[in-house]
Amino acid sequence: MRKLLILILSFFAWTLLVNGKILIVTTIVPLANITKAIAGDSAEIIPLIPPGVSPHIFSPTPQIIKKIDSADLFITNGAGLDFWAKKFVSEDKNLLNMSSYVPLIKGENGKGYNPHIWLSVSNVRIFATVIDSELCSLDPVDSVYYNRRKILFIKRLDSLDVAIKIRLASCKNRYIVLFHPSLAYFDREYNINEVAVIEKSPGKEPTPREIMKIIDKVRKYKIKVLFAEPQLNSKSVKVIASETGAKLDYIDPIGNLGEDYIIFLKNNFLKIERSFYE
Repeated sequence: MRKLLILILSFFAWTLLVNGKILIVTTIVPLANITKAIAGDSAEIIPLIPPGVSPHIFSPTPQIIKKIDSADLFITNGAGLDFWAKKFVSEDKNLLNMSSYVPLIKGENGKGYNPHIWLSVSNVRIFATVIDSELCSLDPVDSVYYNRRKILFIKRLDSLDVAIKIRLASCKNRYIVLFHPSLAYFDREYNINEVAVIEKSPGKEPTPREIMKIIDKVRKYKIKVLFAEPQLNSKSVKVIASETGAKLDYIDPIGNLGEDYIIFLKNNFLKIERSFYE
């Protein structure tokens, strides 16, 4: 029995070697970077949506559909962000919908769900375990390698989590105004209060009345920094900054391809933390 198992695993490893690395396609860059942390050099990982492009305004091309077809594993975000992906996936495709593994936050006015699930240490711990399990199933020969990388990644996540909690422990002024509700999961995790969101849904600019309400909240909570996003453009955030004297900074919810996920999340946190002490 043991010899048979070794033969099967050896054949599987030979097949992977002949065909090249496992090909993993993700819809968004953060999922590619998280997957890379577990898969290392044993897989080729391709995100469909390029860095700098908002997933909310993305439309797939025929070339992208071909990439999905050729993937050994297709990882989607779900929760309405990449709603287009499922229709291009055949029934026999290995598919991970990451939103099905984590508790979701309801969207604006209780409609749908907030899809920014990758901006949460707790969620990404779960992602790491799910991705590790799937990789071990696809490539059992390298299962020890994947498992070790998962353990190391989760340890680093845990260290970041502890560091954030320690740094925020004495901070009472945890108020923030965002351009877009991308930090809902992160803010819930660390008791950060989003007192206003400038653009509640992608491409929907606030009305003049809504802008006045946001200006009032910025003044009421003495908020010194407003956060925009590099992927989305809005004149309204500049108007609010001009009216209130608040500085304008950028929170990047996507990051760059190949960027270390934990450093990416830490850098965003440091910007938020600095804004509390302006």
